Amino acid sequence: MNPQRLRRLSRFLHPSAWRFLFLTATDPSLDRLYWVMKHGQPHDLLSDPFPRFTTGAVDFLTPRLQPGTRALEWGAGSSTCWLIQKGCTVLSLEHDPSWYVLLERAVQPPSQVLLRPLGSKYERPVDSILEFQLIVIDGRHRAACAEFVREEVAGGRFANGLMVVFDDTHRTRYRDAIQQLRTYSREYEVFSGTTSEVLEKLTTVMVF
Repeated sequence: MNPQRLRRLSRFLHPSAWRFLFLTATDPSLDRLYWVMKHGQPHDLLSDPFPRFTTGAVDFLTPRLQPGTRALEWGAGSSTCWLIQKGCTVLSLEHDPSWYVLLERAVQPPSQVLLRPLGSKYERPVDSILEFQLIVIDGRHRAACAEFVREEVAGGRFANGLMVVFDDTHRTRYRDAIQQLRTYSREYEVFSGTTSEVLEKLTTVMVF
């Protein structure tokens, strides 16, 4: 058999693939996420935004977001616009110039999207995280961004009740960064879900 076909068959036969099909047919809480998968054009994601976090993480965050919540975010996108719609003021870091141009038109002051090349100015965009109540790690160089947050928390330069959302934490390359940051948290939740990219995805939320 063709090796590519064999890989496809192996993926289809994996238990998580059957779980995906079961969820698609039975779980109404995922309807909004499936709509995003189907209609995920850039203008749709910005005009009718919904974050790509797992739905459990979205449900956890929604009642905790208050008008005026200050958010620092790595990786601008639909989550940026969703947070703004919830009343948050967002400072978002983006490394992709073409995506930045699109987001800049959609984001109005006092929220702001900053174009930063990958490197120290991207990973450490502010002098302190003290003014933020929410941090979203969902862009590039996530381990380095998480280390910056860890250093700030370890130094006591953070607001009480700070929430940190670390997306795609099923990826093994983020394991050490998550563990190191987790040691400082007083509440820790891991939400699993299904997306258009992977059959199983994790979003981790920490409260400090």
